[in-house]
Parts: sequence; structure tokens; C-alpha cells
Amino acid sequence: MMANTLDPNRSRIGFLSGDGIPDSNMVADLSLTEDGIIVRVPWNHSSRPEYERWFGDGIQWGDDPEKTKFKYNPPQQIDFQDSNGRIVLSGCHSRGSKRNPISRIGTGIIGVDYAILGATSAENYSSINGFRSEIEGLGTWMNLSSLSIKHTSDADGRLRTVEMKLESPEEVRVHRNLNLKVVPSFQYDRGPRPDETVINERMYVESLVKRSRSWDEHLNLHIKMRDLLRLSSWRQLNFLSHKATREDDPLRTLDGAGHGRVWYEVHTFRTKVAENPSEGSVNFLFSYSDLSKSGISTWIKLHDSMARGIDPIISLLDLENGTINSAFAQIGIGLEALGYLIAIEKGVSKKKAGDQTFENRLQNIWNDIKTQPPTDGTRWIRDTTKLYNSVKHANRTAPMPKDLRENFWRSVLIFRFWIAGRLGVSSKTIHKAARIDQIAQAVKHFDSP
Repeated sequence: MMANTLDPNRSRIGFLSGDGIPDSNMVADLSLTEDGIIVRVPWNHSSRPEYERWFGDGIQWGDDPEKTKFKYNPPQQIDFQDSNGRIVLSGCHSRGSKRNPISRIGTGIIGVDYAILGATSAENYSSINGFRSEIEGLGTWMNLSSLSIKHTSDADGRLRTVEMKLESPEEVRVHRNLNLKVVPSFQYDRGPRPDETVINERMYVESLVKRSRSWDEHLNLHIKMRDLLRLSSWRQLNFLSHKATREDDPLRTLDGAGHGRVWYEVHTFRTKVAENPSEGSVNFLFSYSDLSKSGISTWIKLHDSMARGIDPIISLLDLENGTINSAFAQIGIGLEALGYLIAIEKGVSKKKAGDQTFENRLQNIWNDIKTQPPTDGTRWIRDTTKLYNSVKHANRTAPMPKDLRENFWRSVLIFRFWIAGRLGVSSKTIHKAARIDQIAQAVKHFDSP
């Protein structure tokens, strides 16, 4: 028997069941594709017309013109099972179908938001009690490690012994919302080669509550934590894995008795999970210990209240194959929204804030920075305004790519300094970290005579 996994480009043929599926022998094909998690369902109008209706929301039905007698969408929660095990499919929705109008035979496509491997009952998984996410660089940012190493050397300084100890440090509660915390863990096993042992440190962001909450409530918090690490490092640090748990789905023995919590592996396309982790060390402009006591709380509120300014800028890290013009336009959109929202926050009326120029809004950002970035603010405001208007308006002279690149990186640095100050990071800490921050050093080089 193969492992109960969901691998790219490998289909699993099995049976669907659950509330809203009258036929327990309903055959389906489950696969993980570049476009998401999908289930292909064959149907025949003469034997099972109800399945055809799942994918016929845009079709007029003579026997149900008002569409009140039957269901015209697949169930949101579906159980899948084959010889390799069970998978709960949550957040199911129609993604269209292919049909032969003569034979009335077709194939419907169900999109799946979450696939929970090994979970036992789909009807329970519209919400969850707990969610875990592994994020690249989290251990470094938290300054947590399960591995401690002690060396001893001889009189000539040659290494004699290495003592390695694996012991997970205590969990760190970072926010009261959904009891958000960071959980250290580790694994060790034989390696893929003879005489090899592999140690893997794991660091999870965990949200866990007694009363189950929606997937979105959990996931949004985890995305905010990932975005904070991205902002601090200005690298595309990704999720590495997700797991979920429910209080009513524990580990069970053959007698049906429950024996403790189980964290089931989750596949989802709602986040970007890296197939291969990033290489090399990560430098941060600030770490968890540099934040004020309310730093995480401030970030979560800021991420929500100023999303129209923050999201376009952080999402630049996911921009692939884009030109410097498109990147500059996007950061300009973020800065413009951010300057407007800062004005509103400071008591300016919506009308007056709306009437401010782009240049005024950049000035709002600069005035709100608590730690002076290593660049000229007046020059940044002037040049960014000119370049942004040149990128937006085709009737103006096209800007030089070199000018766009340099001012793009100035804008990224200023944005990161603004966030750091809002989160309570001291000027001393920021300036010390800026000495090895690649963006800060690049801007210093741009500004040097």
C-alpha cells in the first residue's frame, strides 16, 4: 500500500461520500495540479442527473426553472477514500465541466480549498480548532533552536569531541488572538545514505482554541506572521507546511477510543508553500525580541487597518517576471494608499485626505517615521513623485530604468523603517541591523557621491 499523500501529477482514483452525496460508490479522480487541488467527477444524465446539476448553475433546467428543488453546487465538505487512506476535502466548489450534449455524459471539476490527509469525517471540517504553519526563517527570527552543540579540543586546538543535544525550548505565546504562539519541535532519522543521520528542526506558528473557528480566521493570522518575516528580511520567505486539528477527531484505536490530539497534514493553494526551502542564512532588520511588548498586536492591527497600503508592497515579493516599471507602479500604489491612511489616522477628514497630492502623501509617510532612514527624505519625495507620474502617464517622458530601480529600493527601505518604528523597534537596533541589510547598503551606495 502506498502512503496517504497528495503528490503533484499523481492522480488518486477513489470514492466520494458525505452529506449531499446519495451514492456511496461515486467514483472520482483526486489530483494536485498547478491550478490547485481538483476532483474530477464523471456523470451520466440517465442514471445520476443530480451530479450533472452540481456543474449546471448557468443552465436553464425545465424541471426546475427556479432552481429550488435541487442543489446546483457540490457539497462544501466531501470525504474521499481509496486504498491508500482517507482525505477530507473542505471548501469544495464547482469549477465547470465538460459534457457531450448528445450522450449527456460528462465530467465535472470540483475545486478544493483544503485537503486534510488522514482526517476521518468531512462534515466536521467546515471549521477547525487548531492550525499549524511552518515558515522559513521563523527559528532565526525568534532566536529559538532545539539543537545545542558543545565542542572540546585538545591542547593543539584540534577538535576532539562534539556533543549535540536536542531539546525543544518552551513555546512562546505571541498574541492572545486564537492563542497564537510559536512552537519549536525537531525530528531525527536515518538519512538517505548509509551511515547518515539527519536532524531537522521545526518551528511552527500555531493557533489553537477550544471552540472551532473558520479556516480563514486561522489562516489570516498565519499569513500576517509570514508577512512580518518577509518584511523584516525582504525575502520571499514561504510556508513550508500546514497542519490542522479538531477536538472531535483524535487518534483512535480499533476499539474506537480516542488517544490524544492529531495534527493532520493539510494541502491548500490559499498560500504559497515552497517545494524547496530557500538556501543560505537570513538577515532581519529586526527580530521578535526587538519588538515592543505590543509589537505583534500592533502589526496585526496595522495589517488590517492599512491593508490597502501594506498588501501591494509586501506582495511585490511574489511578483515574478515583472518589469521595473510594473514594480514601481505597484509600490507607488501602496505608498499612495499608505500616505492617505496615515492622514486619516491623524484626524484629517476623508475629503481633505482625498484631496492631497501624491507628494503630500509621501510627506505623510516620511513625517511618521520614527527612525531616520539613511537617505535624503526631500530627494526621495521629489524623485518618487516625478517617477511615479512618469510611469502612470503615457504623455510624459519615460523614466530611465536606473532611476526607477534606485528609487524603488529607497521606497522599500523607507517602508520597512516606517513599519519597524511602528512596532517599537529602537533606533539603535534598526541602525545596527542596517549595517548588514542588503537594501540599506544598496541605498547607501546609490546615495554616495
